[in-house]
Amino acid sequence: MVLNDSEVFSIAMSTFVFGAVNMSLSTVSIPLNLFDVFCLIITQGSEWLKPPLNILLGSLIGSNIVLHVFTFVLALCEFISISLSEMFTGVAEVTMMYIMEISITSSIWLNVFYYCQVAPAQHPVFIWLKKNIRVFIYSALIMDRLLFLFGFMANLAYIIKERQKDVRVMDAMQNRTSMDFLLNTLTSDFPLRLAYISLSLCVMSASICAIVLHLWKHMQNMKEGSSSFSSPQLLSQLRSSLTGIIQAFLYLPCSAFMIAYKIITLEFPEIQLEG
Repeated sequence: MVLNDSEVFSIAMSTFVFGAVNMSLSTVSIPLNLFDVFCLIITQGSEWLKPPLNILLGSLIGSNIVLHVFTFVLALCEFISISLSEMFTGVAEVTMMYIMEISITSSIWLNVFYYCQVAPAQHPVFIWLKKNIRVFIYSALIMDRLLFLFGFMANLAYIIKERQKDVRVMDAMQNRTSMDFLLNTLTSDFPLRLAYISLSLCVMSASICAIVLHLWKHMQNMKEGSSSFSSPQLLSQLRSSLTGIIQAFLYLPCSAFMIAYKIITLEFPEIQLEG
């Protein structure tokens, strides 16, 4: 963290480290995600890959591919010292944050779907959720896509307006008014998006804990009854649970970073995060 003469804090990473780390991770992740796409294509129409599971997996994998491509391109440009315009960098940053939000919420609702498939429903609310899981997932996906798209468009418009070079006084005044309106819109939209992401993370954590608790009790009962641990149903539940747990451990830090980033950039503009 550096304090310069204009009293602006800057948190920066060296160009070499930034490029090496991000290019390496993206180079590995892109082929793996493309392999996942291949697996989704060849298993379309199978018994286990039905809506909304295929939509959730497609949304998660697709957003990850786009995110890694953006990361690789930006890291490569930074690594070989290619100068990018401020507008391009700003648009890329906002787009990556939007894609990251889609990826995180896709993972969250995927874990909710796993919970409904694995854990038995006993409370009336969960019984209703399990019966209407497809409608619930579709509604949640549409709602968060519209919410994040609104914030993305407002951010995009603000960046474009901010980079415009007006030569006439009237144009400058109109541009300033537009920027003030967009800034107020972003400020009003931020608490709603933050609350939605935080609530979604709580739902994800609760579903994972419920799955783990259910499987632990189920395995204890099987152990007492001397039942086999190699039953197809148990193995399928273990695979789904393990997938959900791994996703939770990967996405919780990512979500925490995204929330912290939003708070810092909006509430503390004097702090600059740089790659």
